[in-house]
Amino acid sequence: MNQQILDELAGKYPAKERDRFERAMRILYREEQAEYNHPMQRPEFILIPGMQAAPWFERGDFDWVPRVEAAYDDIRGELDALLEEKAEFKPYIVANEERTDHSKTRSGTDFSSLVGSQAWTSFHMVKAGVISENYNRCPKTMEIMESLPYPEAEDYMPEIFFSRLQPGGHIIPHYGQMNFRLTVHLGLIIPDGCGIRVGEETQHWETGRILAFDDSFEHEAWNRGDRERIVLIFEAWHPDIRQAEIDGLQMFFRKRAEWLRRCQPGSESASEENENGTD
Repeated sequence: MNQQILDELAGKYPAKERDRFERAMRILYREEQAEYNHPMQRPEFILIPGMQAAPWFERGDFDWVPRVEAAYDDIRGELDALLEEKAEFKPYIVANEERTDHSKTRSGTDFSSLVGSQAWTSFHMVKAGVISENYNRCPKTMEIMESLPYPEAEDYMPEIFFSRLQPGGHIIPHYGQMNFRLTVHLGLIIPDGCGIRVGEETQHWETGRILAFDDSFEHEAWNRGDRERIVLIFEAWHPDIRQAEIDGLQMFFRKRAEWLRRCQPGSESASEENENGTD
């Protein structure tokens, strides 16, 4: 899978445009030791080495920020309607019946206290690149989201959802999955006493304003206020990413999705493996 992707990219881009992606694949397949771009950055899944490493990004780095912030009233109106209807916000960390260590990340972060918890919940419009049944309940929100150049990768990106953190809630320090895309928050319901630390710098949400950060840095969030905190979360490509890397990543995730589907119980290839024996 890896070599096929590299060969396709080699036919489209010069070596200087492909070098970081090729190294990322070697690191992923443990053919090269990871060299992290910052001491507090440890992506759990994919690291593109040499990419600009900064925990926080300025609102002015993205030309779409004013457009999203201008849509605050529409987005907040749809959120308020969901809350009035008592729409179901589901626990953000869910148990995985196929794994006994579902609460732990590769780096060892233990989320067991948040598995199935109502302290941190979400209402997804798009999850792992798949449109949810909730999509049509937030048409104005999704109209503005669809106008953005958000990252796309089959069965993986984007993620677009409302994130709710209850009073007293604490999302413990952890690392995100990759360093080539940023996490973006739009403040919607922001009580006093809320904050988010990324790397060594803490910032505070403001109603109607964007925060953008690289979640491959260690980060945590808390609500020490007296009411729930809700933000809209979506993603953006890292400003330093190259087109060759976007193409390579999309090919990688497409092939990964195909492979995972083949491995699912009941699939033709899985049945063949069972018939052949897998002792």
